[in-house]
Amino acid sequence: MHRIVNQLGKGSYNGINRLPVRRGQTATHIQDLEPKPFSAIPEPRKLPLLGTAFDYRKFEPKQFHKRVLKRHQELGPIYKETVLPGMTPTIVFTSSSDDLQKMLKIHASMPQRGEMKFLKKARESFGFHGGVASVNGEEWYKMRKQINEHFLNTESVWTYAKEHYEVSKDFADFIQNNLNEENEVPDFRLAMQRWAFEAACVFVLETRCGTLSGEVTENVKVIIDSTSDILVGFVPLFFGLPLWKYFPPKILRLSKRQYLIKCLLFEDIEKTCSMKRTPVIYQGWRKLCMKVPLLQQESILADFLGGGIVTTQHAAAFALYCLANNPEKQEVLRKEIKEFKKKDNISGKTLQGLKYLHACVRETQRLFPLTLGFSRIIPKDLILSGYLVPKDTLVLNVGNIMNNRDERFFKDPDEFLPERWLTSREPSSRFAMSGSFGQGPRMCPGRRFAMQELNCLLVALLDKFHIEYHHKPFELEFQALFAPSEDPQFTFIPLEK
Repeated sequence: MHRIVNQLGKGSYNGINRLPVRRGQTATHIQDLEPKPFSAIPEPRKLPLLGTAFDYRKFEPKQFHKRVLKRHQELGPIYKETVLPGMTPTIVFTSSSDDLQKMLKIHASMPQRGEMKFLKKARESFGFHGGVASVNGEEWYKMRKQINEHFLNTESVWTYAKEHYEVSKDFADFIQNNLNEENEVPDFRLAMQRWAFEAACVFVLETRCGTLSGEVTENVKVIIDSTSDILVGFVPLFFGLPLWKYFPPKILRLSKRQYLIKCLLFEDIEKTCSMKRTPVIYQGWRKLCMKVPLLQQESILADFLGGGIVTTQHAAAFALYCLANNPEKQEVLRKEIKEFKKKDNISGKTLQGLKYLHACVRETQRLFPLTLGFSRIIPKDLILSGYLVPKDTLVLNVGNIMNNRDERFFKDPDEFLPERWLTSREPSSRFAMSGSFGQGPRMCPGRRFAMQELNCLLVALLDKFHIEYHHKPFELEFQALFAPSEDPQFTFIPLEK
């Protein structure tokens, strides 16, 4: 059995060695009797007036998660940090599964999280609405209610399944036609971006744009590159010092990328496509646009297209990596796919019957989560890990990266074992992670589309190829969402029919 641990290093958290949690502290089952005061929550060494700002003098945004991991391993399951007093908020970081459960149980129709004020400012500087991700309160609730109605409805998502599968079959043909002597596709990262863009366009623009059958236009390249750059640019703006308020270059670059996407999507849409746009279906998107103002339409469309490209691209790369490094699991999944295709056609509903496929995807996202966790501005005083945290505090739960390889929650945590999701889960693991798409009212609104696209991709590729990986091992790289640390470059060996 080929184990993922062989790629990552035994006893590691995605490439960082485990350090023991402080003795006497545990991440679960903290008693809530006589809580300790907020001031007693452990925190890293700080300087008077400067907080922990000095620690960020050589800050590498892509390695932010490793800093969080190290802090937890040194300080325990909960700690707080103020980077620069008076300029940045005090953030409480927790990895406790009990804390996650409590945070999810705080019932609120309008849960708040840390506002991305920089994103809102960047968008509004060009007359672009801040978007659902950058607002809170009543404004968020009204936008999200409309989005949920049209994009979290299972039947609505399923209507796009046929086209999503056609996109993935076209991608499999694209791979077949572009294999080199090593059975690799040169610059496979760009190829995956083509697939992700085409799949996102199916439900965002309700069209096929032809990016898998011709040359990618400059407009498409700009949209894809700008979307990726925006997410990379989020990290220092969100977690670093708020210098963008006073020194505008970074926020202006972010604004320019937002503006480019807006122009190419709305003012020059025909040039976005490398061939004549082909309508797909008339579904939820246009119905939604009839109910929200134009500025909100633009921001929602850009969020869904951008999120659709980046999220599915990285999720697919991680899934292919896990299956390539575990050929026996890949073969089990291939058999399920071939048996399924003998008796059923691909549709949104029938895809739900591929149990091992779903298990492989879940296991991939355990080993390689797409997010740190989720954040909340808690609406009332809350006892977390035995400490009284006052209302209006920003809390970031990072169980996704702290608990995903913890043997207390997952047996043989470094192995790729999809079978663990086919049986009843241990109760202790239920709240160990918040999942790649979050939980609760503010979970990712496009998660059903992303999962459908990913499922269709794996069905199409495994039906046609045996997949291998022969390059540097993947680690997590923080780009607001997690991305592979290496360019995905797989070997595709055509199967005999």
